[in-house]
Amino acid sequence: MTDLGGRRGAPGGPGALAASLLAMALGCGPTRTDSSLAVVPGVAGAAGAAPESVHAQWSYRSGEVDVDADLMTTRDGDDCRTEGRLLIDSLTSAAEVHYTEPLACAELELTASGDILLRGLGTGHDWSTEPLEVDRDRELIRLGPWTSPDEPPTAYRFELSAPACGDCSCTRLVRSAGGVDTLLELGRDCD
Repeated sequence: MTDLGGRRGAPGGPGALAASLLAMALGCGPTRTDSSLAVVPGVAGAAGAAPESVHAQWSYRSGEVDVDADLMTTRDGDDCRTEGRLLIDSLTSAAEVHYTEPLACAELELTASGDILLRGLGTGHDWSTEPLEVDRDRELIRLGPWTSPDEPPTAYRFELSAPACGDCSCTRLVRSAGGVDTLLELGRDCD
């Protein structure tokens, strides 16, 4: 028998590894989050022209569900569009991928500083540094709250959900700023 670095049941040994794998398989594993922001400057010129793009990614990992959220704004001259993608992979159901239609930046924009502008309303914060939170019971994905250092301070939060609307579900993004909500409808899904 090969020794894998510890006595049976010792911290860090094979017993701990087996317990960790079992906990993850049963949905009791630790939650991990990660995020990033990438800015690709535009390239001018007729032959090699390329638009500027800003791309933020957030990930959430738990023993019950993995969630990946992407938001990308592309600016090409006067044309500015934002697109989103959401991947939800659960132990109890097949993976789901959701996309937004391209939205004008007047509706939704990710800036090079990581701020998310909803209907032109900014926060002055790099949201790519915030961890993604997932509330499976309420089917809610959240960034924040983050509180501005302004006087008076303002608490900001973004929430993505798909509540029922008739026989459909209506995906929406809500920006909360000091108790004032700004809503962006992202589409209807009717089975």
